[in-house]
Amino acid sequence: MDLPCAFQLWLGEQHDDSKCSAAAQAVEEAVVKTLRKGITVPDFGGRAKTVEMGEAIAEEIFHV
Repeated sequence: MDLPCAFQLWLGEQHDDSKCSAAAQAVEEAVVKTLRKGITVPDFGGRAKTVEMGEAIAEEIFHV
């Protein structure tokens, strides 16, 4: 789990906020699905720009 999602999940648990926890889980799942499709930035061996990576993750979250 990446740090921002882990922090959001922790916040949800600390404040008993199920929406925050659900959002963290949705982002984490979208990141995993995006990486499994082979979409990643050059730092991780891919060719996508940061914006393209973000858009791909957002598409997974919103099922666009």
